[in-house]
Amino acid sequence: MEQTPSEAAALLIVDVQYDFLPGGALAVPNGDDVLPVVRALLKGKWNFVAASQVGTYNSIYLVFTLPPGAALHLRSSDDLTSVIQPLKHTHTHTQDYHPPGHVSFASTHGKEPFTTLDVPYPYAGKDGAPKTISQLLWPDHCIQGTHGAEIDETVLDALQPWLDAGKGIIVQKGTNPAVDAYSAFASTPGPGVPVPSTSLAASLRAHNISTLYIAGLATDYCVRASALDARSVELGLAH
Repeated sequence: MEQTPSEAAALLIVDVQYDFLPGGALAVPNGDDVLPVVRALLKGKWNFVAASQVGTYNSIYLVFTLPPGAALHLRSSDDLTSVIQPLKHTHTHTQDYHPPGHVSFASTHGKEPFTTLDVPYPYAGKDGAPKTISQLLWPDHCIQGTHGAEIDETVLDALQPWLDAGKGIIVQKGTNPAVDAYSAFASTPGPGVPVPSTSLAASLRAHNISTLYIAGLATDYCVRASALDARSVELGLAH
């Protein structure tokens, strides 16, 4: 992966929260393996850093490149630091941050976790007709104000200098009790309906980001959704 010094790169850290780490309500197997990787990445030279708060299930970290005119390419790596060059960078962290009684919780519906249920989708389509969406139901997790919703302390300590310098943000997602949110960019879409967005895309545009790196939990849900949305929100990413 070749990059030039003129590129502005951002690091997006997805949902490194206690409920997704060992002992958490929705623990990712071996999820704590990502912690030293994330801490090492936060020592890099970034234009911007973003962190999301919330998450999901299984697998750990990923880098993707988006050459102009090319299809999305995903590549997992055992050591992200080996492929990152010194660039002008930025940092973001996302955070799963659900209110009690969230629509994605099995307990809200009196159902078993990891089953599916058709639920109302709160954003109507162009025809104004009510919509439903198939919702995968999870154990209660990352509830606002609980320890499980907090970002891992060692990661937060490494992120704090970026926040203090105004070159990092924490994006909280899943805060609407009526709709789920895997992606750091937007809520989970319903069929043919608009998707409410977070502030992440605007923040990346404001810093003229052309390269985005993603690390966190978990690849098959929130990391994957964030990577795909980075492609679809027209950020103008070169990578």
